[in-house]
Amino acid sequence: MRPLRYSHELNARPSVNDRFEPAAVFLAASASILYFFRAFFLSRFDRICGDLGDGRYCIVVLEHWRAFAAGHAALRDPNFFAPYHGVLGYSVALFLYVPPYLMLRASGLDRYLAFEWTLIAVRLLGFPSLYALLRRKFRFALFPSLLGASLFTVANIASVTGAHVQLWLVSFVPLLAFLVYHYFEFRWTPRHRAARAALYAAAVLLALMFFSDFYIAYFTLLAAAAVGAWWLIVAFLQRRAALAAAFRRNRRALAIDFGVAGAIFATALIPFLYVYLPVLAITGGRSYPETFGFMRNWRDLFDVGPGNWMWGSRLGPYYARLNPPYGESGLGIPPFTVFIAAAACVLNRKRRVVVVTGLTCAALYAVTVRFGIHSWWWVLFQAVPGAKGIRAPGRMNHLVVLGVAILCAAAMDSALRWARGRPWAVLAAIGLAAVLLAEQANGGPDGLVRADEIAFFHALPAPPPQCRNFFAIDPRYAGTPFVGQIDAMLVARQNSIPTLNGYSGW
Repeated sequence: MRPLRYSHELNARPSVNDRFEPAAVFLAASASILYFFRAFFLSRFDRICGDLGDGRYCIVVLEHWRAFAAGHAALRDPNFFAPYHGVLGYSVALFLYVPPYLMLRASGLDRYLAFEWTLIAVRLLGFPSLYALLRRKFRFALFPSLLGASLFTVANIASVTGAHVQLWLVSFVPLLAFLVYHYFEFRWTPRHRAARAALYAAAVLLALMFFSDFYIAYFTLLAAAAVGAWWLIVAFLQRRAALAAAFRRNRRALAIDFGVAGAIFATALIPFLYVYLPVLAITGGRSYPETFGFMRNWRDLFDVGPGNWMWGSRLGPYYARLNPPYGESGLGIPPFTVFIAAAACVLNRKRRVVVVTGLTCAALYAVTVRFGIHSWWWVLFQAVPGAKGIRAPGRMNHLVVLGVAILCAAAMDSALRWARGRPWAVLAAIGLAAVLLAEQANGGPDGLVRADEIAFFHALPAPPPQCRNFFAIDPRYAGTPFVGQIDAMLVARQNSIPTLNGYSGW
């Protein structure tokens, strides 16, 4: 027996009709996307995800990439904050959002429709990626795998953070996990070349995630470290001698593979470093007091935001009294979903992947919240490189929600195995799945109105021919001055004229 591989039973192919399974995946993915983007479809493509702040800032960045692809701009130099250069590094670069956006813009769509369909493509990627991980790697049954992928796609936290669509980069994490898992599953088999290719592809993908949104990429790296540590601890406790023998036998191969993967990752990270290191030298990173001010209370686990259809009116007033108005709220997880995820760890305590996922979720949540005036994040802030680039550690919950979706799928898989031959139990399991999905329902932010945006910018007069740069004073939404800044940034890009205006998280 080779200790780092799985048993014949776990590697057996799923016994589901090959014609039925793709249809089920297609229907479940379509239903999840149609529900999550219901405002867009029901408004006849008029309601766009995002807001007048971060949402439109992402459009500015994507339009900069379009200008860069056409040779009209330098990589680090979007034409705002003139005359300064290198200002792309003050916020997200969204590189992985760029290919679909450019193709959609080239097809003739306006910037708002291209932006929305890009977001749909990003969220849609997460469904088959997580489904493949659950079904092909973890060997869950069909229905639990569909449930886990659906929970992740329509997660409450994704609706709450609909104004920060850069955080939806988390949809790439299941694909990353699939590639790494594939490596460990087949590294010592005749398919080892494909396994190595999967590991190297994962290294490239992680580097490109850093070049898209630092928060999600950095949290993914922390989550991977936690998974690796817990996996070794659990494996050591379960079969200490076999694990030690396996690593002794394969240590050279592992060292070579991960050495090459590290070199590939470092090479693919060069564009990220080229854009962001000069800005880091200027800003020096976040201060711990600033970061602590954005942390949420440890009791915010169930803070699902006032817009949650099931829990918002019940829990919203409590969290409004508990927490100060500043910072980020609504990043919690619905209560029943947490309960089922915890139950999965008990029901599957002998299944290593479930135990490791549960321990990782608990650790990631604990390290990003505050306990009175203390937080475990201080340790990371002082000791782990890159932690000073994080202002809102609570966004880690996007990774926690992914783990919770996996745990809920595991709980459903166990329930269906137990319910086999009991029709009433199967119906109860289906009802449980319906409750879990219903818990995710959230109105979320209102979003942009495409018709209003187009009418506003269409009404602006053309700049005079002699204009070489400009500064705009915009009275729109006087209480939120960044709106006028982004108005000017959009005008600057569509007219290819630099503006002194600008906006960033700094």
